[in-house]
Amino acid sequence: MSLIDAFAGGVHALFSIWIFCLMQVIPFFVAYVIGSTLLERDQDPSVKPWRSFGMNLAMATTGFIVVFTIMGLSATALSKALFAHVSIANQFGAVIIALLALHIAGALTLDGKSTAVRIGARVSGLALGAALALAYKPCVTPTLTYIYGLTQGEQTVARGGLLLVVYTVGEFMVISALAAGLLALALKAKGPGARKGIRIAAAVVMMAISVMILTNKMTIYKGFLVGGFVNQPGHDHSQMDHSKMNHDNMEQMDHSQMDHGAMDHMNHGGQEKEK
Repeated sequence: MSLIDAFAGGVHALFSIWIFCLMQVIPFFVAYVIGSTLLERDQDPSVKPWRSFGMNLAMATTGFIVVFTIMGLSATALSKALFAHVSIANQFGAVIIALLALHIAGALTLDGKSTAVRIGARVSGLALGAALALAYKPCVTPTLTYIYGLTQGEQTVARGGLLLVVYTVGEFMVISALAAGLLALALKAKGPGARKGIRIAAAVVMMAISVMILTNKMTIYKGFLVGGFVNQPGHDHSQMDHSKMNHDNMEQMDHSQMDHGAMDHMNHGGQEKEK
C-alpha cells in the first residue's frame, strides 16, 4: 500500500458507511475547535479568528494523531505501556474535556489576554485530541485492517505507523473542512450573545462525551451509531463484509483488542482488497 492509498482510505472513510463510526470523534472535535475559537475572539476582539482556528485545529489534530498512532503500533513497547494504563488515562482525559467545556461555556473564567493562558489553551488542544483518541473505539475499515496487520510485526511496524499517520491525516482533512465551514457560519452570528449561545452549545456537546467516558458508555454509543445504520430496512449488509467483519465485530472492537491480535483473522481479506 502506498502513502497515497492510505491517505485516500482516510478520506474515503468520511464518505462511506464508516462515517457512522467516526461520529464518535467528529461532533466533539468540531465543537472544541469552534467553541475555543469563538471564546478567544470574545475574550480579545483583536484576535484573528481564522488564525486562532488554525492553531486550535492543528494542536487538537496533532494530539489525536500522536496517541491514535501509538495505540495502533501494537508491536511496540510504547503501545503496550499505554494500554497498561489506558483506563486511568481515559478518565483523566474525560476530566480535561469537562474542564475545557466549562471554560468554553464561560463557567471557568481566565484572562484571555494573558500569554500564559494562551499557551495553556494551545496545550489543552493537544490534550483534547489525545483524550478523543483514547476514547475512540474504531471500526476497522479495509484500509485499517491492512495497516494494523503491518503494525503487529516488528519488521513492518515502522511502515505501518507511517501509513497510520497518513490515513488519519486524510480523515482529519475532511473533518477540518467541515469545522471550517461551520465556523464561517458561526462568525456570521450577530452580537456576543449569539456567539455565546454557540459556545454553550459546543460546551454541552463536549460535556456529553466527557460523561460517556466517565460512565464507560462509549462502546454503547458506538453500537448505537453503527447499529442504527446497519439495521435500516433495505440496507445491503454485504457492504460491511468486505473487511471480514460483521456487525458484532464492529460494536466490540476497541484498541485493546487490536493490541491482543484480535484482528489476525481479518488481515487476509483486508490485504486482498487493498492490494
